[in-house]
Amino acid sequence: MSGVEIAAAASIISGAYGIYSGVQQKKSAEAASKEQKQMAQRNAARTEAETMEQKRRAEQEASEQMARTRAKAGASGIKPLGSMDIFMGSEEDKFNREIDWLVKSGASKASLEKASGYSQARQTKSAGESAMYSSLGSGLGKIGSGASDWWTAQGGQWARK
Repeated sequence: MSGVEIAAAASIISGAYGIYSGVQQKKSAEAASKEQKQMAQRNAARTEAETMEQKRRAEQEASEQMARTRAKAGASGIKPLGSMDIFMGSEEDKFNREIDWLVKSGASKASLEKASGYSQARQTKSAGESAMYSSLGSGLGKIGSGASDWWTAQGGQWARK
């Protein structure tokens, strides 16, 4: 084998390895993308669970606060009608608005976490595809160049006679 033939073979092997590497990069990126999506789903589910626990605690605190207020009012001799009922209704409305805001805020945070994770997953997958296509183009170019050099070294024939 001549030096040109060896160089041509090395170019072809290098091109084939480049293509193989690109395919492996794409597979790795797809696996990472899948893991990013799963992590985003887990994070969103955790945030939703934490929000529901905060809601439960806030409702319990509101209920206890309302009971304490009623007990204080009863102990002071205030009758449960009139301004006391208006005040209690106002306090209950305030607690309900705060709890509603807490739930909406938690749902929004969970949604953003999921969307962000999915966006990262798409970027990772896209980077893997780009790497594969770049390696494919480069590898095919090297294979073509090596084949051309081989052809030239053989005097325009694929096999020596």
